[in-house]
Amino acid sequence: MLTADRADEPEEDIVASNPNRSVRFKAILSSIRSNKGALIGFVIVAIFIITSIVEALGQYFKVKVTPYNPLQISVGPNLAPPSFQHLFGTDQLGRDVFSRILVATPNDVGVSLAVISFALIVGAVVGCYAGFHGGLWDEALMRITDVFFAIPALVLAMAIALALGPGITNMTVALMVIWWPPYARLARGETLKIAHQNYIEAAKLSGSGISKIIFGHALPNIALTLLIYASLDVGTVILVYAGLNFLGLGIQPPHPDWGEMVSSYKDYILTDPYLPLFPGLIIALGVIGFSLLGDGLKDTLMA
Repeated sequence: MLTADRADEPEEDIVASNPNRSVRFKAILSSIRSNKGALIGFVIVAIFIITSIVEALGQYFKVKVTPYNPLQISVGPNLAPPSFQHLFGTDQLGRDVFSRILVATPNDVGVSLAVISFALIVGAVVGCYAGFHGGLWDEALMRITDVFFAIPALVLAMAIALALGPGITNMTVALMVIWWPPYARLARGETLKIAHQNYIEAAKLSGSGISKIIFGHALPNIALTLLIYASLDVGTVILVYAGLNFLGLGIQPPHPDWGEMVSSYKDYILTDPYLPLFPGLIIALGVIGFSLLGDGLKDTLMA
């Protein structure tokens, strides 16, 4: 039971006394530096994000960032192997493969981060409300998530993308629709763990409403677990997004995308293997980078 003195403490003291308070940014960076896997993952992720930002700004301000125009044909000989002039070679139309991969980076990385951000926010709010309200609210919200779990995520994403039509916006919406339920489940489970902690009970006794408790107390204290899960999950989104583009459900040619490039170049795997190899390696590198970062954060911050 809480004593009257405890219930009368200022809200700031109650929150500060919670041992599960989210780790500060400096502590997270220190943990990354102390873990080789996390550091390697952080460097890879940083390169992808910086490249995405630079390329996106270049496209917006119409400043040339890539060595060649990724849509221009015959910038070099057709099917030229990798060289100093064309780092990843040229494709069957003489387009520079390296430039096409660079231009595709903001889309692949941006869509993945947008999907994860949406899933994290929606899932966290839904899970917290379900965990704190309980009863009918909990039952209704969790049954809705069960509907999404009953259908394979990739199949559902393909169905939504086909219904909306091809395009990067429709693909992003399709992935957002299917990606939040695991976060809701995770947030609910973490909320149930802290629902009867002293600082939560004290907040209730002080007259705080459910929304204030959720946004002021619960979410900050389960954020670390959700963020670690999200960092592990970005690689999965990259892989699924590339797979859907491989099937032709996303960006349409001639605009480049990693998955679309693997699909377009797959017929050359025996004669010119570098064509599907380089975009495939970039996809793999992105997945590995986010996975290493997530594993490193989990090992160091949850120990």
